[in-house]
Amino acid sequence: MRKPLLTIVAAAAFATSLHPASLPNYDVDQKAASRYDFSALRARVQKAVDTGEIPGGSVLVMQHGKVVFKEAFGLIDIENNKPFRTDSVCAIASSTKWISGATLMAAVSEGKLSLDDPIGKYFPAYADMPVKGSAEKGSPTVRQCFSHTNALPEITDNILVRDHSVLESAQLLAKTINTLDWMPGSAFRYGNTGMQLVGGAVAKVTGMEFQDYMREKILAPLGMRDTSFNPTADQRQRSGGIYVHKQGGGFQRENLPALQGNIRGALVAGGLHSTLDDYARFLTMMLNDGRFNGHQVLPAKAALETQKDQTGGAPIKSSPYRNQKGYGLGAAVMGVDASGKPIYIGDGGAFGTYGWIDRDQELIGVFFTQNRLRDIYNLSMVEIRDLVRAAADNAKH
Repeated sequence: MRKPLLTIVAAAAFATSLHPASLPNYDVDQKAASRYDFSALRARVQKAVDTGEIPGGSVLVMQHGKVVFKEAFGLIDIENNKPFRTDSVCAIASSTKWISGATLMAAVSEGKLSLDDPIGKYFPAYADMPVKGSAEKGSPTVRQCFSHTNALPEITDNILVRDHSVLESAQLLAKTINTLDWMPGSAFRYGNTGMQLVGGAVAKVTGMEFQDYMREKILAPLGMRDTSFNPTADQRQRSGGIYVHKQGGGFQRENLPALQGNIRGALVAGGLHSTLDDYARFLTMMLNDGRFNGHQVLPAKAALETQKDQTGGAPIKSSPYRNQKGYGLGAAVMGVDASGKPIYIGDGGAFGTYGWIDRDQELIGVFFTQNRLRDIYNLSMVEIRDLVRAAADNAKH
């Protein structure tokens, strides 16, 4: 593999070539914002802070290419009384998946691999695997690995992906995975294993660390300078803890290893840290079919592929998304039009983050908090989006 330093330098040079003045800012467009009434949204998030539902959070809304709402509430670090800000750096957990899916599609677009390749093509240990309770054998494809229909058991050792490169972790996982739970493609079960293997395959075929390839193909062209698997000292200063609800009220803090700045590898399905603006840049690109700021970052077909159902209608065994209509490559299809075309696509994370696009309204939304999703599912993935949609529907014209 090429030395990571070279890819980092290349990415930095690419980012520098995009002069800061040429990148759109994500400040609120006051004229456009005056058409909207976000009082209900603002009141709901403030109530969530005041009642101890979340310690803090932030929201960004963009419609027709203009930011119409961006505010922060409460605290990101309770112990140090540090306010949540619109430039706070948050652990986005599984909200990483869509960005990783875009990275995969960059490699596919370059002809380096195919969605229908068996993952065993890149890692022979995963070819012709025995199926539990059956005489059959299965070989999950790249597509199945990234759309949660791969039948692989779930990763249980996060140290494996934290202390090893993505390619190494994919190879090491083979030592603990020797059977499939069912035939690939026959059921949907949300997880991380398949995506880690695909990340290893991308690293293998590109000759780059997965995170370096992501930066070169996705993050740098979008100006996502605050998005990383391993935050810098400055970025860590803008971070806080992850909080869970304590019985009887209040919060208990959990610290993440990445906030020590010493992560070697990358959890392809859930390890990124990011900011409101950065995530909005990514969603802008996805809403615009791979185009951002006059540049085609991803071919339109590749960007749209991430947003199409890839599951083939496989029955759902487990998913964090309620009422999903399908699953793409890293994002859930949450709504379709009369013809079945995806129009509402979202990617949520275990720490309460949620980013989505409403294609029929040319709208993107980002909600960031650092609270376990299991405690706040309705707030994060239902109520915020509904309030944003209502404000957009009622905007003055």
